[in-house]
Amino acid sequence: MPASAAISSASSPAWWKHIANSPRRPASLRDEIRAAEESLGCDGRVLVRFSGAEPLARVMVEGLDEAALMAIADRMAGAIRAELG
Repeated sequence: MPASAAISSASSPAWWKHIANSPRRPASLRDEIRAAEESLGCDGRVLVRFSGAEPLARVMVEGLDEAALMAIADRMAGAIRAELG
């Protein structure tokens, strides 16, 4: 699977990003998730999942505006990378 991929559905587009990470969970990501959820409102959702089997974080953002989804996913990926160095 590519590092990031757009996934289309009839109801709303979604944007996935896969970010290499360490087993440590970045504390600053909580603020990014809250900001993304506020930005999307009732029209979208955010899912962040850290793999237990490999050093990988998966970020999925769903909503109505694909450009906004990409920007949110990029910000969240940047927060993960910045925290982990």
